[in-house]
Amino acid sequence: MQPFLLRNASWGVLGHLADRGATVVATMLLASALTPAAFASYGFFQLTITTLSSVSALGVGVAGSRLFAQWRNADTNAAQWIAPLWLACILVGLLIAVASVSTAALWHPSPQDLHAPLQVAGVLAVVIGVVAQGGLLGLALFKQAAWVSMAAGTVTLLLGINAALLRSPAWAQFSLVASAAVSTALACGVVFHHLPPPGRLPPANLSPARLVQLSHLIGPLAFVTLLAASGNWLLGRMLLTGSSADPSDFAAFAIGLQWYGMVQLIPGMVTKAAFPSLVGSGDVTAALATERRQVLRRSVVGSVMAAVAMVIAVALFSPLLHQLYGGSAISPPLLILFALAAVPGSFANALGNALVAADMAKDWLRWTVLWVLMLLGMSWTLRDMGAAGSAWSLFVAGASLSAGAWWTAKRTDLI
Repeated sequence: MQPFLLRNASWGVLGHLADRGATVVATMLLASALTPAAFASYGFFQLTITTLSSVSALGVGVAGSRLFAQWRNADTNAAQWIAPLWLACILVGLLIAVASVSTAALWHPSPQDLHAPLQVAGVLAVVIGVVAQGGLLGLALFKQAAWVSMAAGTVTLLLGINAALLRSPAWAQFSLVASAAVSTALACGVVFHHLPPPGRLPPANLSPARLVQLSHLIGPLAFVTLLAASGNWLLGRMLLTGSSADPSDFAAFAIGLQWYGMVQLIPGMVTKAAFPSLVGSGDVTAALATERRQVLRRSVVGSVMAAVAMVIAVALFSPLLHQLYGGSAISPPLLILFALAAVPGSFANALGNALVAADMAKDWLRWTVLWVLMLLGMSWTLRDMGAAGSAWSLFVAGASLSAGAWWTAKRTDLI
């Protein structure tokens, strides 16, 4: 693996391990302290905030990363779109947050458990920082991003411990909002420090041709984000509202998703570390194209190896994790299954970032549509298996996405 890739990925892993690790520890404490119904309420709140925030972002985060990376690579005109994208993201987030609260009776399994102010605050706390978080990636500020993640993880852990001691799902939900707010505030501060003063930014070119060009980037990414964000939420809602709905089954699903994400943590950081080097502007020489293929190949191999290593670690420690979650929240085999389900997705995401960097977001969108259709179709077919059916659905859908992304990358000589 190339030195810069290893260095940047190491900083990213350090920060995300602190953040995700704090979330896992807090979840363990909450799973033991709260009743299954209360923990399910907390888990559904977390899943809903994540989904609504991702829908609000509509691909702006990835687009922001690409614009920041282009600006870093001497394309000064790219910076002119950062402020409009940021404002649009915030306004859309506010509308979606308010609309979700107003229509809770139509989609929430238990509308009486909804804390409307917390939900609105949670969505806004995330979407305000979407472009800033993308900026940290695009500007390759991985060390600063690590410190931001560590600070957010500290808040999550401290407030999570407090919520567990109080046995309060409301305080548990508040810990998620507070952590997101801290992360957003710090990320915005770092990015503002590295951006040029407003007076030095070129004026936004709002010509029809430029808007069409931007829509070609944002449009596909918006649909990709919408589909990716809604998939897991729909799986969770199926578990909570099906004919055999069981809060304990949803609790196992929520915990399994955490370890699904943990397996993808290091692969995700390897992919993000490679992203700025895969984005370019202007003509691409043969030497540069070869260099990018090498970066992509190393990022793909590194991602898969890291995912497999994490699955082995989860398998070895699954009995201990089973006990730490209270001995009944999730079984060791199910924990291993969710971890294994993350491997194909790690492979696919590494290739997906390369497609986006190469202006092939539409191709990535096509395979994401296949992914969500496969995910929902499999989960409906395996609905009687509960959380285990969801894990198998994630595995099969991820394998389909990987195959499609690999075929496209090979066909276009990206890898």
